[in-house]
Amino acid sequence: QFLAATGSAFFSAAIDVDGKVVLWGGTALPGADFAAIIGIGSPPGKFTAIAARGRYIIALSEDGRIYGWGVDPGTLMGQPEGAFRSWARDQHGYMIAPAAAGGHPYTAIAAGLDHVEALSADGSVAIWKGPTNLIPDPPGIAFTKTAAGARFGAGIDQAGHIHVWADPTLPAAGVLTAVPPGCYSDISAAT
Repeated sequence: QFLAATGSAFFSAAIDVDGKVVLWGGTALPGADFAAIIGIGSPPGKFTAIAARGRYIIALSEDGRIYGWGVDPGTLMGQPEGAFRSWARDQHGYMIAPAAAGGHPYTAIAAGLDHVEALSADGSVAIWKGPTNLIPDPPGIAFTKTAAGARFGAGIDQAGHIHVWADPTLPAAGVLTAVPPGCYSDISAAT
């Protein structure tokens, strides 16, 4: 039985009832990528959320830390450095995101094509991206949900309104940011 599940074109991952990350698939990945995702195994600890995109995974621990492993998402897009460049590596080889501003724990995560987003307990959204990624930072307002897509991010504010931050060179940037008015309670994004 699983509490949460995710997947990419190459592998699947889930959190079991004990909070452990379970990985499977990945046989179509190149050898080094397979070793970095499936071969490394699962990080220690208990987890509450998991997200994957392409050749990387992020997982949210029950104490609000974010672990990442696999191929850095920004480097997959030809960037010299990627989203994990400011993350610390632990003794097991996993990347760990910097603490949220104000010391608040993270409460939700989202895996974008070439960036990572996280929602902290105070409603702020952190974004990690490669230096050539043109996605702007999220608005400085409190959010209740966040989502990450291909070169864009989105969130729901406390009033239920959707906000989108998109790479301005993206052909659909205007369409993405023209959200119909309304009161929303959930959000997701796709590549």
